Amino acid sequence: MWAMSAGLTYLPPSGLWMLCPPSHKLCGGTAAVAKAISHDEGYGWGQVSANEEQGQEYHRLAADKLRVRLGTQDAARTDDLQHYDAMMAERTEQYCDEVMRICRERYDSEQDVRVVIEEPFELEICDGIHCRGRADCIIYTSVTLDIIDLKSGRGALVSAYRNPQMMVYALASLDLCADADPEIRLTIIQPALNNISTASITRAELLAWRDEHLIPAARQTVEGAGSYHVGDHCRFCPARPTCRARAEQMQAYVSSVQQHALTSPKLSLDDVTGLLDGIDHYEAWARDIRRWATDDAMAGERIPGYKLVIPRNGARKFVSEQAVVDAARRAGIDPYKRVLRSPREIELQVGTMQYEEYFATLISSEACNPRLVPVSDPRPEYRPAKDDFNKEVSPNDTI
Repeated sequence: MWAMSAGLTYLPPSGLWMLCPPSHKLCGGTAAVAKAISHDEGYGWGQVSANEEQGQEYHRLAADKLRVRLGTQDAARTDDLQHYDAMMAERTEQYCDEVMRICRERYDSEQDVRVVIEEPFELEICDGIHCRGRADCIIYTSVTLDIIDLKSGRGALVSAYRNPQMMVYALASLDLCADADPEIRLTIIQPALNNISTASITRAELLAWRDEHLIPAARQTVEGAGSYHVGDHCRFCPARPTCRARAEQMQAYVSSVQQHALTSPKLSLDDVTGLLDGIDHYEAWARDIRRWATDDAMAGERIPGYKLVIPRNGARKFVSEQAVVDAARRAGIDPYKRVLRSPREIELQVGTMQYEEYFATLISSEACNPRLVPVSDPRPEYRPAKDDFNKEVSPNDTI
């Protein structure tokens, strides 16, 4: 997503456009990209989802708590947070703990420590192309620069090493340090995943990355030039259902399936392995196509060969709780049932620390069915035990 103002072009600091420069113009006519980048609006593509709203509240609460700890604000505001719970309170505390630890570390070596929280920035990339955004937290002295970013989600682990978004923040903050070559650290904090990723980078490396990668990608983005690149980042793009490059990659996948079927009536283990490599992307693409076509049909578009139907009546629900209570009393029954909260609900209510203290020993987890994943997955491998009941039993064996 990009916006233009007074002859300038503004790009978000997320860095997604660097991975697929021409996709931004492809998204320009998409209804999901209706709002422009500004100091006060989101940095991603598409409409704000419930998860994004929760993320925005996480960031606002974390910023408030940091200001309270630094003595620049009396209290953190929570009364208007729609998603506030014990888990949000605890995880924002964990974020603040780590930020304050970095502050103390810098203070021990350099007395004059400055902290900037959620301040807007504007970075001129080149040729009237600018980048606007907000860095969650910047800690700097005359010789050090710490860029800190809070990730509130429970998705994949995010690394700070050569992270484009973090490097954009660092480029925009270089002038804060008096030293010509400050020590620069990039830190990503993901409390939900207990992940703190830190990477160092020099000023020379930052400037080289700007010249070799950032500037060319920015120019290509504005011009709609360069090559489309299909990858995991496609899930953030509102044009993903109608992107031809993505469709061509999926068609190539289908062709490989057909090719395997032509060579043998039965797929070999190697054939299946090759198909597994792309099946997740294909399933996601198929869901996107179906959702996009359904949304268009709901908006009045005619999809040739298809129509909208109501499969069945929706879930039943009572229209008035009090009326149901009165009717139940006349029927001689109790309309309420007392149900124990789930472990997840209790954890959200009391927070992880109290949950671990009071409830962890009371939990038993049901065995999950094994899931086949690539060997790059960080989880330990599960090896099924041999089925002893399938082995042959000799007459001399004792049962």
